[in-house]
Amino acid sequence: MHMTDRGLLALARHEGVVPGPYRDSTGTWTFGIGHTAAAGPPDPAEMPRGMPDDLDAGIQEAFRVFRTDLARYEAAVLRAVTVPLEAHEFDALVSFRYNTGGISRAALTRHLNAGNRVAATDAFLNWRKPASIIRAGRPNATCFGMAAIPVARSRSGPWTGQAAWISPGRSVA
Repeated sequence: MHMTDRGLLALARHEGVVPGPYRDSTGTWTFGIGHTAAAGPPDPAEMPRGMPDDLDAGIQEAFRVFRTDLARYEAAVLRAVTVPLEAHEFDALVSFRYNTGGISRAALTRHLNAGNRVAATDAFLNWRKPASIIRAGRPNATCFGMAAIPVARSRSGPWTGQAAWISPGRSVA
């Protein structure tokens, strides 16, 4: 089982794409689409600082690393979950694993494997470390519980049918 295109887009949108190393909200060296040394090579702390001279190559590398990380995280979800999953549930669980690393020990996994999807949905909101992932909890819970992934919205309201890539200070439709 693999993440859907909507799930991939939602995760990349949440993480952002940075084709050079940076420190995340916890001070951890990060690269690309939320990649850290904990996920495996490359180690962002050992990468040259700043944006690459060839931005296109840097973005391609960010997506190559993202695909490698996703394969590892999809496998972790499949090992941890013992019940059949719908595609939207799998997307939410991979996103949760991507952000927390805690899929095998999470209460939501225990609830899900026990057959209690309502408690599993609620448990997404109980994960609070690091604090920066709290904003990911509600969309993951929504995705898991309602078969819908909030991919994009305009600044003024809900999804209008056109993708709006929103970044601080500007949006490009």
